[in-house]
Amino acid sequence: MRFRRAIRTSSVVTVLVAIATISTVGGQSAATATPSFSSRAAIYKTFGKIYHVTPVLDFRGGEWVLVGRQPYGLGGLRVLIFQLVGAQWIAVDNTHFKQNQVGNFDNGDKYSRDELSLASLTGSDNPDVVVRTTGADYGWFSVISDVGGKWHTVRFDYATKPTISIDALGVQGHFVIAETDTCEFSCAQGPETYAWYRFNGSMFVPTQPPSTPALCTSRLLTSVVRSDGSNDVTLTRVDCQDGWAVGAGDGKNGRATGVFEQIKSKWVELAFNDSGRADDPYKHSYAGYYGFAIPYSLTVQLCHGVGESAKWVIAAPMSKTAYQTYLKLGLFPR
Repeated sequence: MRFRRAIRTSSVVTVLVAIATISTVGGQSAATATPSFSSRAAIYKTFGKIYHVTPVLDFRGGEWVLVGRQPYGLGGLRVLIFQLVGAQWIAVDNTHFKQNQVGNFDNGDKYSRDELSLASLTGSDNPDVVVRTTGADYGWFSVISDVGGKWHTVRFDYATKPTISIDALGVQGHFVIAETDTCEFSCAQGPETYAWYRFNGSMFVPTQPPSTPALCTSRLLTSVVRSDGSNDVTLTRVDCQDGWAVGAGDGKNGRATGVFEQIKSKWVELAFNDSGRADDPYKHSYAGYYGFAIPYSLTVQLCHGVGESAKWVIAAPMSKTAYQTYLKLGLFPR
C-alpha cells in the first residue's frame, strides 16, 4: 500500500533516514553506516508500525532481530538485519529484493508466519537469514548470508539458471528442499517435484537426498519403465546423480529416454519419451518452461552421460505413474 501524505509522521521519516544509511542494489547490499538502537523495543518503536519486526532470535548464543517491509504491494521487499553487539543493536545489513524476486509479505505487527527466520545453511559463524514469501502457486525462498565475510544474497543453481529466489518447501537441517510446480495438469493441481540443495562454498547446488541412494543400473531402470506399461522399452545407458537419473535405450519407435526421481530410496519414472525423436515439439521452449525440480545444468550433465540431448527431458510429459505417486506419496525425495 502506498504511503499517503497524511500519515507521513516523524516516525516514518526516521525509518527512511535509517534505511538511507545503508546502500543496496538489486538483492545485494553493502553497509555504509551502522544505525544502532538501545533495545529491541526501540527498534520496534521506529519500525513496528509499518514494518514487520521479529522477536529477538537466538543463534549460538548471539541475538538478532530481523525487520522486513514490502513498500508497495508486491513491489519488492526490504530486509534489515540487526545484531546485538555489546549493549547496542547494530544494523549489519539492508537488502532490497526486486519485484520479481518475492511474493506477498506481511507488513506491520502481524507476525503470523515464519517469513523471516534464522538457519545454519552455509557454514558461516553468523546465522543465515531465510526469507519466505507467498504466491498463488509459488513459495518464494531466499537466503541472506555473510559467508565469505560480506552480507549478500546467495544464489541457487535452480531451473534454467542461477538465481537468488526459488520455489522451496523449506529447510531441513543444513539442506534446502527446493520444489517446482510442474503445472502439468494445472498450476493449482501441480504436481510438485522436489530436489535437495546444499551450499558448496559459493552457491546452493542439488545434492543426494539424505536417504539410502537407489541403485543405478540399466536393468533396474528398465524394470521401472516396464512396470509403467512400456514393455517394449530396454534402457541400455543410465546416469544417476543427486537423486535424479536419466536412462536411454530403445523402444517401439526407436530411441527412448526417461528421467527418474528418487523417492524413498526407489526410482519413479517422472517423464518418458519413446517417440523415437529427440526434438518432440512442446508448447514452450526450455527458456520459458521448465517443469521439474532437477536444474537444467544437471539435466544436461545426465543426458550427456547417456549420449542424448536434454531436449528429451524438457519435451517429455509427466508420466501417469508419477502423478499417481505424487497423489499417494507427495513425490518427496526421501
